[in-house]
Amino acid sequence: MNTPFPKPVAEDATTITFRRADWEAFLEDAADLASVARLDAQIQAIGLDEVIRQSYTGEEALQILDGMSPVTIWRKRAGLSCGFR
Repeated sequence: MNTPFPKPVAEDATTITFRRADWEAFLEDAADLASVARLDAQIQAIGLDEVIRQSYTGEEALQILDGMSPVTIWRKRAGLSCGFR
């Protein structure tokens, strides 16, 4: 998460050109930093224990990756019905 700002490969009065790979790495790093900042803010707002309680378990994350709806997982956690009648 320490990608330096990309160095321009060309520049004129109105345009700066970067290598695409350098620019994409920089943007990815910026997105990671923003995610960490959002998590830090959430921890400050509601506390680490509550953030952990609200997070998905590893098994739940795998179920989502396998196509299960996050709503189904939250309903199961709450002890609510998850099926259709």
